Amino acid sequence: MPQGQRTWSERWLRWCAEEFGPATPRREIALPGFVPADFTGTQEQAELLVRRVGAVMGAAVVIC
Repeated sequence: MPQGQRTWSERWLRWCAEEFGPATPRREIALPGFVPADFTGTQEQAELLVRRVGAVMGAAVVIC
């Protein structure tokens, strides 16, 4: 990794840890494939995806 990217990444991870707690940089991230390939946007699929995003973010999710 080029030094400029490494510096930016390290600064970003420190900021995340300071803002959201030290475990934040170790959480799962939404890479390609995070949304299932067969996602068509049905209500059920959308609710599952919102729950998954909430779990990754450490947020309580309430579906109304």
